[in-house]
Amino acid sequence: MIVGITGGTGFIGRALTEHLTQLGHGVRIFSRNPDRRVPLPDAVELVRWSTEPEDRGWYDATSDLDAIIHLAGEQVVGRRWTAVSRERITQSRVGGVEALLSAMAATQSRVQVMICASGVGYYGARSAADELGEEEAPGTDFLAELCVAWERATAPASALGVRVVNARLGIVLGSGGGALSTMALPFRLGIGGSLGDGQQMVSWVHLDDVVRQFAECLCNSSLAGPMNFTAPRPVNNEVLSAEIARALKRPCAFRVPEWALKLRFGESAFPILTGQCALPKRFLRANFEWRFPEVSPALGAILRPGISQAP
Repeated sequence: MIVGITGGTGFIGRALTEHLTQLGHGVRIFSRNPDRRVPLPDAVELVRWSTEPEDRGWYDATSDLDAIIHLAGEQVVGRRWTAVSRERITQSRVGGVEALLSAMAATQSRVQVMICASGVGYYGARSAADELGEEEAPGTDFLAELCVAWERATAPASALGVRVVNARLGIVLGSGGGALSTMALPFRLGIGGSLGDGQQMVSWVHLDDVVRQFAECLCNSSLAGPMNFTAPRPVNNEVLSAEIARALKRPCAFRVPEWALKLRFGESAFPILTGQCALPKRFLRANFEWRFPEVSPALGAILRPGISQAP
């Protein structure tokens, strides 16, 4: 199978590229900056791409693809949301889907499956008691509306005969990047602790498992529509913080107050201070087996490699 990946040089994309090449698939990465030095397997192709409608130089590179995985998008959390940044965030995701669909239609591409990243932010802020499967209604905040628009943009792919999977990603935990690098730093410095009241749920997944979930969706023709790309046992922020501290053998004595996060991040503190208990019900029904279903061994394998291993 020849798989095209946007965002293939990012945190998830690099691991996914490595995993797919190990499985014997060909990988073609569509990147806005293909000249950037990123370690990739030798056989991987790099193509310069753009979401601008007038830039079609990359279209032909989609003609022989069997699958497309769309991961590319502007950073959402950890920056202030302004009118300009909101537009850039939305355009990078929705515009990316529209550009890919235009290329597929123009080249009569043979793509059979499109996996488009989304997020568990689709569900909005929910209490820990709400166990959310893929059938739940969306929230009404900015992130929820972004995910709805992102998923809606993939609908025309069905008219091209493409099987579409909307990958509602949780917090992906892994080494070498992602949220955990930022989360672990205060603990390494001895000033770590939970955020806000610590009761907000964190729907997480280990990087090794998330790339396997993508691979499963590529090859399992029965999987289509929204899928929660999470581990089966979410935890709240207080538990996650304590487990990070335990893995690093550092204290978890501080708590970052809600007001401080709002002062630093403004409205974008909302997804940090709220959460959702998203369960991967469709992966469970498909009998997917996680290597790291529990957060403690997952963090141990990342933060103390060679000491704590998956069972």
